[in-house]
Amino acid sequence: MNLKLSDFDSNKDLAKGGISEGGRHKAAVSYAASLFNGGMDFNTAKFEMERWNNTNHPPLPEKELMRIITDAEMFSKRKGGS
Repeated sequence: MNLKLSDFDSNKDLAKGGISEGGRHKAAVSYAASLFNGGMDFNTAKFEMERWNNTNHPPLPEKELMRIITDAEMFSKRKGGS
């Protein structure tokens, strides 16, 4: 099944993963931002993002995923998140 970000109605649906190439980066940014905006700490968010990434077809490269997680955390802190 080829899923894209637009196929998801909520972050709960997005958390299931299974995103295909072409939609993974945007979906990862959205999901990571939602984790930090919800108050999740970095280590827990990293663990969850790695789990999520492993469901994608194919998973994002580790370096790209870490950049997304780090950027989402920094953005959340600038917005006044946790």
